Amino acid sequence: MAYVTGPLHSITAGGGLAKTLIYQTYHHRTYVKNWNKPRNDRTAKEVGIRAMVYYLCKIWQTLSAEDQASWFLLALQQNISPYNAFFKANMERWTNTEGPMLALQTPPAAAYAPTLVLTATGGDGQVELEISPTVANTIWTERKPAGDAVKDWEATASDADGTNLIVAVYGGRLYTSSNSGTDWTERKPAGDAVKNWYAVASDADGTNLIACIYPGRLYTSADSGANWTERKPAGDADKQWSALASDADGTNLLAGICAGRLYTSADSGATWTERQPAGAADKDWRPAASDADGTNLIVAADPGRLYTSADSGATWTERQPAGAADKEWTAIASNSDGTKLLAGTYNGRLYTSTNGGASWTERQPAGAADKSWTAADSDTDGTNLIVAIYDGRIYTSANSGATWTERQPAGDANKPWHNVSSDADGTNLVAAAYGGRLYTGIYTACPAVAIFRDAATITTPDRRIARAVLTLDGNSEATWTDTGQVGAKAGPTGGLPAGDYHYMAVPLSLDGRVGTPTADQPATVT
Repeated sequence: MAYVTGPLHSITAGGGLAKTLIYQTYHHRTYVKNWNKPRNDRTAKEVGIRAMVYYLCKIWQTLSAEDQASWFLLALQQNISPYNAFFKANMERWTNTEGPMLALQTPPAAAYAPTLVLTATGGDGQVELEISPTVANTIWTERKPAGDAVKDWEATASDADGTNLIVAVYGGRLYTSSNSGTDWTERKPAGDAVKNWYAVASDADGTNLIACIYPGRLYTSADSGANWTERKPAGDADKQWSALASDADGTNLLAGICAGRLYTSADSGATWTERQPAGAADKDWRPAASDADGTNLIVAADPGRLYTSADSGATWTERQPAGAADKEWTAIASNSDGTKLLAGTYNGRLYTSTNGGASWTERQPAGAADKSWTAADSDTDGTNLIVAIYDGRIYTSANSGATWTERQPAGDANKPWHNVSSDADGTNLVAAAYGGRLYTGIYTACPAVAIFRDAATITTPDRRIARAVLTLDGNSEATWTDTGQVGAKAGPTGGLPAGDYHYMAVPLSLDGRVGTPTADQPATVT
């Protein structure tokens, strides 16, 4: 396309010349380009898209005001009109061979968003709102590393920020993700074969990994799973590897055998030292955990006793959360310095310690009853915990185990949970069901949208509206104007005109879902 001056000896020109050139004007500039015959192939795809566009336009015109309003909140999130939100969502549904959705259907807010408490004060051209979430929840997403199928998910591990994950199938394959579970890559430490992967562990950035087979071999990776090296703590033989732990940089490792011995490495698995917490005897070493530098360790026998070490495994101290008796210890977790510990038994109770295991407190996420605790994990400071019950539920705590909240990655049903993992701050979670599915979760207090409406136009939300989005990490306070700007201090000549308004707040999940709004409440602007 070329811009021209004085085309055809005239000030302006338009149209075509001998089906060769076209003269047009754009932004007050005249230009000339080659003439091309417009194409209209009318392929089946083009005809189908045009038909659907026409159909959705007609459908929108017939929707009730309430149905059209249901698309308004989704439109706010995407900064588009309600009509475009309706159009975009239904074109995606059509692509997936789904019928049109007339009104935006939203799941119950309790599944993923906090309950909101609002108070408002009127002011000079403004309304100040305080929005307080009473409950923070976890948004769960099913992941399908091995396709859309039920698998025996046995093991999971996360790096410090939940970006790099490793998961394993017993009687299946090994997978890693570098984007929090959105995409997965199959890894083949033992070749292109199905194996009984039993345990995995990761360092803080997901670079150094360790995985084991039951029965089989032990493998480490120093490049996030791209390449693997077989390790032989117990010699060149298949073993029933059943327990793994890693420090924050993957230097100090721990590996245990079912009906065998326990080993530690201080050089990322190159060499190993046998450890004897329970003396020179074979034990069924099952769960294990390490602090950030590999100094403080905790291991357990199933069945047997619980042991801690404060010197990287050189010496050990027996711990007795459940008294001087053998228990089926199946769940263990440690914070980054080894002071806050978590331990659970199969067909028993759950316990926490704040002093490295010297004393313990029984915890009852599922009530005062014996449960089959199968998995546990902790954030770096031991504040945020996650635990799971086989053929039961998942629970999280945000206060080191004092209180618990049930989580439902797979809905309101008992599942055979085999493993859970957490990132460094307890925000990003992973949950795996044996003979079930794999899920990732984001633990957060969700954002909210505040909507203001003229008292006379409450049922027409596309009229005068002020809104803003803010992160609810406690009590938050901000000012909104009808420009949609957060924190704008509107004066007498700006913001909302004086008068009576109604307001409400709507919780929004991080994955774009809309929760149940609060009731309309009055506010006065002076």
